[in-house]
Amino acid sequence: MEGQRGLSLAFAFGSALLFCNVGSTIVIQYTKNPDGSFDYDKISVVVVTELAKLFISTILFTKAVVYPGKDGPPTTKFNLDLFMRMSVPGLCYALSNVLTYSAVQLLGSTLFQLFNNMKIVLTAILFRMIIKRSLTVLQWGCMVLLALSMCIASDSGCPSIDNLPTSTKPSSTGSSYDNTVAVDQEKKDGHLMYGFVIMVTISITASLAGVYNEFLLKNNKEHPMMQNMMLYTWTVIFCFWQYSDTYQRISGEDKLNRNVDINDVFRGFTPAVWISIFLHAIYGQIVSLTFLYCDNIVKVYANSVAVIVSAGMEYVMFDTALSANMVMGGMITAISTYVYYSDPKMLLRSDTSIFGAPKESTNV
Repeated sequence: MEGQRGLSLAFAFGSALLFCNVGSTIVIQYTKNPDGSFDYDKISVVVVTELAKLFISTILFTKAVVYPGKDGPPTTKFNLDLFMRMSVPGLCYALSNVLTYSAVQLLGSTLFQLFNNMKIVLTAILFRMIIKRSLTVLQWGCMVLLALSMCIASDSGCPSIDNLPTSTKPSSTGSSYDNTVAVDQEKKDGHLMYGFVIMVTISITASLAGVYNEFLLKNNKEHPMMQNMMLYTWTVIFCFWQYSDTYQRISGEDKLNRNVDINDVFRGFTPAVWISIFLHAIYGQIVSLTFLYCDNIVKVYANSVAVIVSAGMEYVMFDTALSANMVMGGMITAISTYVYYSDPKMLLRSDTSIFGAPKESTNV
């Protein structure tokens, strides 16, 4: 992706990814209850979303066959080798989604968001190793700066481990209380270490899925929507496996507590939920086109900018808190984005092209 055309494509696809990402985030926030819960089952939403992605990619591929472009209709011959290769990103995506629930439970939302930024640098590393495309030293610095900006934005000022067991101080102090505190601290340390290992796994699998998916899209002649159909077939299979496995381990009482019936998958699916599913499904198609015509880095930057824009939109629409860390992280993100996609020659220009030559000082 070189030159002005590459920059234009990056801006176009990045804007489309940003719109879908921010839009779905706002809609999900709208569907949230005052206590933070949802009237629908999140696993059901994930399954339906993957089915929607498969359906839309099938429609788009059928359209390409029925109404071919100037290059003629795409081949409809099934490529078994490519289908099996697509199981790799499909499995990685599914594994990342499954482990996310465990990571949030062990670490809490703050530390999860903090550790989740490992994906930015890992994506750049795998991009270099698999796609074999080099970055400039300045661009590597921008990637590190982007990760730093996301760490600042996700830091609420006092990162803590949520949802971990805490002890209540008894009426009398002594060795019993000290032992209880020690045991609780040991549990927290264990959860932190286990959660960190899970986050490393999530970062590797999610980054590998994106980069390997880009590699397959750019190195196969099949229509991108055909490749999407193969990918989403695998994600649907893995999601259904996760769905069935989850409900086999849930008792009838837990089902009632979760406000979901196994025979009523669409309970709580309001129009807003369907809009969120549609935006996620369209987002999946745009991601594949971004990988084909641009690269993973565009998606990384679009997702990072979406975090900042979503926070600003939620502040305006839902009156949620907007921290100084989020504003500072947004400023650093903007600087990183500008420098990464700017012409190096322009960055090395003298400031005289902007401010003019400095006037000679005169002695008074």
